[in-house]
Amino acid sequence: MSVGTMSVGAIVARAWIGHGLLIFSPCFAQAAAPLSLTPPPAPPWGAQVDALFAEWDRPASPGCALGIIQDGQLVHARGFGQASLEHSVPITPRTVFDIGSTSKQFTAAAIGLLALENELGLEDEIHDWIPELADYGVALTLDHMLHHTSGLPDYLGLMGRKGVQTADWTTPADALLALAEVQQLDFVPGARFEYSNTNYFLLSLVSERASDTPFHEFVHTRPFEPLGRRDTLLFHDHTLVVPRRATAYGPRPGGGFQVDMSDFEQLGDGAVQTTIEDLLKWDANFYSHALGGEPLQAFLHSTGRLNDGKAITYARGLFVDTFRGLARVSHGGAWAGYRAQLMRFPDQKTSIVCLSNLATMDPNGLCEQVAAIVLADVLAPR
Repeated sequence: MSVGTMSVGAIVARAWIGHGLLIFSPCFAQAAAPLSLTPPPAPPWGAQVDALFAEWDRPASPGCALGIIQDGQLVHARGFGQASLEHSVPITPRTVFDIGSTSKQFTAAAIGLLALENELGLEDEIHDWIPELADYGVALTLDHMLHHTSGLPDYLGLMGRKGVQTADWTTPADALLALAEVQQLDFVPGARFEYSNTNYFLLSLVSERASDTPFHEFVHTRPFEPLGRRDTLLFHDHTLVVPRRATAYGPRPGGGFQVDMSDFEQLGDGAVQTTIEDLLKWDANFYSHALGGEPLQAFLHSTGRLNDGKAITYARGLFVDTFRGLARVSHGGAWAGYRAQLMRFPDQKTSIVCLSNLATMDPNGLCEQVAAIVLADVLAPR
């Protein structure tokens, strides 16, 4: 089956992608610290990094945008390949991509801001906000959902089994209707970690109901606009014209490429459209704490713990782990033909962003290869 005709269920099968109640006092957004977007002279490792992307750096291939930030400066930014094969438009650091599940950290930030303002509680039971769901007979909290320990099945798989394709037009109402038919959880909440897009889709509805604001508007005015992210939006309407957006592609059987786009309108689990430059502005907030202050940072980075006390590496919209001895915070994304990774090494104040419009690219692996070059002097041996 080709990527362009792959079912939602098949895509889910192929592309995966501290604990406890926190008590916050309100903390409101301040102006973001300025981030330099003017690249300094080429770093000594620039050519070595660029060589990793050589196979896509040609006019007949989709590719990716790469950005590397160190100490608050964009030290290396490149586009490789074409944003549009039809119109021969090259990828640049301002090309817009769908970042798939990398979007989840923005949904978590929205929930965190509402929690800071006491508009909702992390221990709220999901039915308090979404009574349309069936009674599962056990308590299922918002925090279970934030940590992917809810037991809720993935709505993409549910819709895929009904024959829905990623190219089809579907709405949040369609997804909620499919979830309302679920009578039993896959496991007791908190029993294990199992990544499910349902969690963050439903959290977007919780945000809407708690704030009385459409989710795409709330995210725009809260996490996006205060940080100056002018080229970022949520794809809430499949008819939207998105300036400078890359077309996504997958391999065509027999050679070449074919368009691999989606008209899904579900939010929360994905759907953020953004650029290298805007993601670097967001990344800078993890150091400046301009949005939400330290309480929001603690919220986002607090990893989960299962019912048996076992710790997991998933925090709230972020994976918190290590890579070759270095602390790492990251999240990847995969939707239709788009692939993404935002990887941060906080102790080294180094972040690597790779956004791709080709389904066969592996931004996570590429970011790790970039890190192996850029941070070679501090990484532990393989």
